[in-house]
Amino acid sequence: MDCFIGILLAITSCKLIIMDSGPGIGTEVISEMRACDEIIIITNPEVPTVASTLKTFRTAEQYKVPILGVVVNMVRNEPFELPLKEIKEALGWPILASVPEDKEVREAIAAGVPVVRYDPKSRAAVEFRKLSELISDRIFKG
Repeated sequence: MDCFIGILLAITSCKLIIMDSGPGIGTEVISEMRACDEIIIITNPEVPTVASTLKTFRTAEQYKVPILGVVVNMVRNEPFELPLKEIKEALGWPILASVPEDKEVREAIAAGVPVVRYDPKSRAAVEFRKLSELISDRIFKG
């Protein structure tokens, strides 16, 4: 199944705005993208998703929207998944985080609580915290 999950980050003079865009590259996603000063693109480690993600990169480049990097989400380390090295080579951008598939995320969603609060020591929560530190360092320390 071809599914793209994207989070576009816009850094304004006073705040960080996180926008979760829909799949594909429709006018709504392009409008959101063009409103951003920088974006992080989310993908999954499957061939169809990475191929679809390339379209997002091309669109960002077309509109001259700077790309900070890539987050690979829902990593299961299955033999059919693309290794991170191949994803980096295919997309041509640094991988900022690799978030594992984690049942605690689904449990946290069902409980209506962020996974970093639901189970702060879960593998996904640890990786989300690393990503948030990277982003806050980028914003606040330049």
